Amino acid sequence: MIFILLVGFIPFWLKLTLANRLIYRGPDQVVLNDAETLAKVPEEFVTLPLDHTNAAASTFRNRFFVKADWYKKGGPVFLYDGGEGAADTSYIKGNSKTSYENLSFFERFLKDHGGLGIVWEHRYYGKSLPPGRNLEQSKEEDFKYLTTQQALSDVVAFARSFSRSGTPFDGLDLTPAKTPWIFVGCSYPGSRAALMRVAHPDTIFASYAASAPVQAAVAMSSYWEPTWSGMRKYGYSNCTADMHAAIVAIDARLSKSATDAFNIKRRIFGCTDPALSDGNFASSLSNLWTTWQSYDMSPDQADPPRPGIKQMCDFISYNPDTRSYSDAGGWAKVLRNGVDFTLGRLRSWPGFTTQASFNETQISCPSTPPSASVRCEKDDEVDNISWKYQYCTEWGYWQVGNPGTSQIVSKFYDLNFYRQQCLCQFQYAGKGPRAIPDTPRADLINQKYGGWNMRPARTFFTVGEFDPWRTLSPLRVDNTTIPDCEASTAPGTPLFGKVLSNKQHCGDFDNTDPDARAAHKLFSAALKKWLCCYTEKNKGNLNNGAKDALCPKL
Repeated sequence: MIFILLVGFIPFWLKLTLANRLIYRGPDQVVLNDAETLAKVPEEFVTLPLDHTNAAASTFRNRFFVKADWYKKGGPVFLYDGGEGAADTSYIKGNSKTSYENLSFFERFLKDHGGLGIVWEHRYYGKSLPPGRNLEQSKEEDFKYLTTQQALSDVVAFARSFSRSGTPFDGLDLTPAKTPWIFVGCSYPGSRAALMRVAHPDTIFASYAASAPVQAAVAMSSYWEPTWSGMRKYGYSNCTADMHAAIVAIDARLSKSATDAFNIKRRIFGCTDPALSDGNFASSLSNLWTTWQSYDMSPDQADPPRPGIKQMCDFISYNPDTRSYSDAGGWAKVLRNGVDFTLGRLRSWPGFTTQASFNETQISCPSTPPSASVRCEKDDEVDNISWKYQYCTEWGYWQVGNPGTSQIVSKFYDLNFYRQQCLCQFQYAGKGPRAIPDTPRADLINQKYGGWNMRPARTFFTVGEFDPWRTLSPLRVDNTTIPDCEASTAPGTPLFGKVLSNKQHCGDFDNTDPDARAAHKLFSAALKKWLCCYTEKNKGNLNNGAKDALCPKL
């Protein structure tokens, strides 16, 4: 089962978990020649309070990385947020000798604006963990300080105390008091980029919010709709028609009787010990589509690799007896037994169980249907457990089935299944109310930060045309007119941003794609305008060299 919020050219190292993690990991984009060297950036730590509302709270060490190769005295600070996973240096491997073409998109921002780069790790991920707790045990009490608000406050506390020594930093105030900070993130980090501008505009001067699902949502059946639409645009209408018919038929058999449910599970996955519940069965089938987010139709090259949706579609849409492919209507419209034919082709596809991330223990099938209760699909890696805590308590993002004309995921992949997975993952101490609510408090997140209605100034949004998270982004249409420095728009009016044609999740963090480069150039142009406003507004309170670094034309 996969929970994908939280980005196809990427080594997307998400582990398949209940909620497909939004996390996007960029590729090693720096292609060095003989005259260039690979930069090694040391990790650093800052001590922060676990609870920013309690001055006497215990502390933890939060990890970050700093890149200063292109820094100009008085220049801005760019913070790249690592989000729901361990931060790394994928985007800061170049150095001053690396050619511009071989720089990551983030490094290009640093070079273009004379900026200092920071890669930031989110609390409770990577090495930024609270001390004295065994988080792998999933005790609710140990995660009580993993909240959206506390994690945003970490950035504020860090920015207000940040400093560097030596040339060229001596005598400079690198805090937001005298230096503009720019937040860059994609997916959940993209949401954080926008939320920082809403909640802490005095800390973060501007933000690049890519593929940002800022609207918290408990039920997210819309996650699967862009997969359907994108596949049809890419020429796979036959596959969507076939799989739609197959999933509808599967749901009908699951609903009919225990015997029918047992028989369809046996046909698709064989018999397992323990037996698959309807929810666990539907969860595994949903995994067939989860490579779309980062790889569209292509294979997933992560470890372990998965063959991808194209290979699946090419197999099920082909009839080896007639040596022909189905037309746009699929097999169900031309074969008397079209649905059964599709189910048979799906099950006989060599890559089926790998694509579905299914590795259950097979047993001899019993003569009568066994009882099958929902099985807890526990995560055992800290990063995955932390993300599960966040979506179980606050964000939701429960990617339930999508019944209707574009259904490709079973209706039995439902809210009750997600709810049970959240409750069974975390250990309850037995005192007071549970930290894991029956339903995530998405309503509180949206009330506090605005969700779809947020309209922060100096914030650039992007989203892929076929990004599964697009429905939770506030960006609906292209609006490439750079807004004035203090301009914010009323709810419902267009945001400043770019919709990336034929792209999925975080598609603009590629430094080679033309559409991605266009988005980067637009943000850089906006930033030049906004930094000049900053320079003019703060002309009596600037660091030495800031005028030339931030706005040379003044």
